[in-house]
Amino acid sequence: MVKSKTRKQLENKKSNDKKNKRSAKRYNNKSRKFNKIQKITPETVLAVIFQDPRLVEILYKNGVPCVGCPMLGFEASFLTLQQVADTYDINLKKLLKELNVALRK
Repeated sequence: MVKSKTRKQLENKKSNDKKNKRSAKRYNNKSRKFNKIQKITPETVLAVIFQDPRLVEILYKNGVPCVGCPMLGFEASFLTLQQVADTYDINLKKLLKELNVALRK
């Protein structure tokens, strides 16, 4: 016997479908405009920065070892630039300036 879905279940499904479509747009490789970063601050997490290859290159040039770290997939979502700079003695002001200049280009 096939159970029919209630109105509430159908409404929830429609709502979830809309959320999934927005989420898909956000992470779609072809539409990077949706993820456009406005400004990088010390509280910006690495996952946001790693969406833009230009910014990754700047991190690498400034000696941020996270670029090649095998733990990056795990830590990128919560590790901030401030924490990375403090841990590896990196000049945060210089790094932020370079990253924000690259964003404007």
